Amino acid sequence: MTTVHSSPRSSGAGPTAVAFMLILAGVLLLLNNFGIVWVAHIWDLWPLALIAAGLAELLHWSQQRET
Repeated sequence: MTTVHSSPRSSGAGPTAVAFMLILAGVLLLLNNFGIVWVAHIWDLWPLALIAAGLAELLHWSQQRET
């Protein structure tokens, strides 16, 4: 019989990521209301989200490979 061990990080990564995205969206919209940042210009930087997701996956993969 084999036992599958799940890492603590993988069990809550999805909900945590969604929570951080919602918090970030709320902060950006609040800053937009105060005129500190302009959300229209931030949307031009959407490829950075792909880069961040790729780096996060690469980091996660390298940590799994070490164990």
